[in-house]
Amino acid sequence: MKKISKFFLGVASLMLMTACSDDLGKEMGNQPGADNSDDVSDGVFFTVNINLPSAVGGRSITGDPDDNGSNSNNGHEIGKNYENIITEAIVVLAKKDNNDFIAAASINAGDLMINSADKSKYTAKSKFSKTQIEAFYDALPADRPSGPVTVRVFLFCNPTQELRNIFFADADGNVIETEGVKWYNRIGNLDTSSPIWSQNYFLMSNALIAERDLPATKELWSNYTKESTPFHLSDNNIETTVDNSVDSGRGAIKVERLAARFDFRDGANDGAGAFTYHVVYEDANIDIDEETESVADKIPLIDVTLQKMALVNVGRQFYFLPHVIDGVAGGAIGTIDETSLLSGLCKPEKPWFTDLSGKLAGTPGNYVLDADYSWKTVNGPLNNKYEDYLLYPLFDKNGNIDNTNISNDRWATSLCSDVVNGEENNTEGWTLDTPKDYHIWRYATENTIPSVEGQTNGVTTGVVFKGKMKATEQALNNDDPAIKAMAETINNEDADLGNSWTAPILYQFAGGLYMTWKNVRLAAINAAQPKMVFVPAEDFETTGKGTWRLEEINRMHSLYVAVFGTGGFGTYKFNATVKKPDGTETTEAVEYTDLLPENEECANAAWTAWEKADKPSEGDVLTKFKTTVTKAGFTIYQRSYDPNYKWGYYCYYYYWNQHNNNGNDGVMGPMEFAVVRNNVYKLAVTKIKRLGHPRISDNDPERPEPGYKDESENVYIDVEAYVLPWVVRVNNIEF
Repeated sequence: MKKISKFFLGVASLMLMTACSDDLGKEMGNQPGADNSDDVSDGVFFTVNINLPSAVGGRSITGDPDDNGSNSNNGHEIGKNYENIITEAIVVLAKKDNNDFIAAASINAGDLMINSADKSKYTAKSKFSKTQIEAFYDALPADRPSGPVTVRVFLFCNPTQELRNIFFADADGNVIETEGVKWYNRIGNLDTSSPIWSQNYFLMSNALIAERDLPATKELWSNYTKESTPFHLSDNNIETTVDNSVDSGRGAIKVERLAARFDFRDGANDGAGAFTYHVVYEDANIDIDEETESVADKIPLIDVTLQKMALVNVGRQFYFLPHVIDGVAGGAIGTIDETSLLSGLCKPEKPWFTDLSGKLAGTPGNYVLDADYSWKTVNGPLNNKYEDYLLYPLFDKNGNIDNTNISNDRWATSLCSDVVNGEENNTEGWTLDTPKDYHIWRYATENTIPSVEGQTNGVTTGVVFKGKMKATEQALNNDDPAIKAMAETINNEDADLGNSWTAPILYQFAGGLYMTWKNVRLAAINAAQPKMVFVPAEDFETTGKGTWRLEEINRMHSLYVAVFGTGGFGTYKFNATVKKPDGTETTEAVEYTDLLPENEECANAAWTAWEKADKPSEGDVLTKFKTTVTKAGFTIYQRSYDPNYKWGYYCYYYYWNQHNNNGNDGVMGPMEFAVVRNNVYKLAVTKIKRLGHPRISDNDPERPEPGYKDESENVYIDVEAYVLPWVVRVNNIEF
């Protein structure tokens, strides 16, 4: 839509209202000889009270909405002054039955009065065009009931230019419809240079439908043609016996921010250091007691320090007014059409209930609908044009995760240390057992998915954490030479080890971490517990010679299968102790070649072919090596350089934002993964259970793909979520 300057809009509005004032003034009280000292004669004056809703409210779960429209169950957060300030506004009157446009008015800063210290309550004054008001009354049915006329009142605080164009760019005073889209279904586009969360200018709109009464006839508006005697949309009007006050169940119009907010704190608590977590232990076969979370019997070898974080899959568009669609039994969304869009306008989010088994039970809840719902299907996005719909998409157009180009940060990442050194959040109005040292990080638009199965990695808003491996003192001083060598390599931040291809590569399998494929191969053979038997030669008594035979081996061990498949292991070097003919013992390094042929398609064969080709950094040999090794279940970590943290071994952790936790890990519920307006999501990584995804997707046997579900039985992240309005949801994340 063509942009129109504020100056032009002001002139056009003045011309419009002046042109019609002579005819309409007689009808509405602007008569010759009357006391019109403060009568501008081009409109009728009104006031309206504006409130930002607050509510009471533990974990990330949607409860029954209260009178404010909030469904938090965790208390509320007041927010910063710059998040609450209203600088200007647009007031819209619409018909009660079908939401058809009646009139619109601008409210500027000079007509706003703050009524509370936290800047959550305002009184505003402005005027509607007499032309629009009279046209509305003239179109009312002649046989309508007598008495006040009920209309709907909508507020848009700190409006964008797109909103101004909808209501004021038409010189005839008509609301502008485009492509058949009703004004109340209009969509805004996120302007990254001036976003809807600009300080002191957060875009806000109705939290709930607000119905208010107008005078019974247009003639009664003659009482409100003076600025000193405005009509009160939120109070009692003695002149026309219209009661819009709180006592009548009406009062202030409640608005909410269209943006959501993400806060963050350092959740590391095992003494390893800031943002640092023990991840790899000396005996990978000792399981952590999931109930007590105890690791007392384990010696930590490798830690992970989170260093960077990025918000991904942020919606580019948003509804100016909130929309919900009723759900149906089984967790599905109801029909989306003009009727349901109208009936779900500015309605609160309703909860979904589950029974003890985690299955949906009781009355279905509803879905919050975002502006690009038609792009999202049960099977994932309709196409791979992620950048058309999302800012900072996790996946590129080819469906790959790639943010490895240092000069082109696709995700606008933040340093974790910078985030926690940023502005602290407010703690007034909410109480949690967890520390309250959260800091404001990022804002985002609403992003919801209109199905359970459609909650996938390609569309859900999430956070990517980048971590760096760090060997512990126990690893650096370990008696095992292999562990000590790996620790020294991991902690070497200089370039003398070479680049990603020439430096030692780390391989992870089933919790075990190995440096170089040689050690993987050796571990696989040892895991199979081969039993070697010495067979003396016929002349052993004189020569001491003989051969070695493989008597037993467990070729079904998972590590052996991953490396060698169903084939043999090739040549195996081992130390053997043999008694000489004179009765003395000797230990020698000997070789044994497995009589079972090697599987030509196994991971070991693919690695061997890559090594013999001098380890090329591209081409078919490399592709087959990576494909075969990752398919066998190995994660490949290559050394890389980060401009902030030097050389090292890095990995990613993905967290998909939980909005309405159904309490059933591994099974998704309706509206479980989403970002909803006016919520604050508080993030804290409290635990990391394993090394994360490699930064190169081709190295990852569990690489996320666009259609992957946000929750699976292999849970990387445990989240405790708490809800507070602004609204706020607190998420303690465990990887």
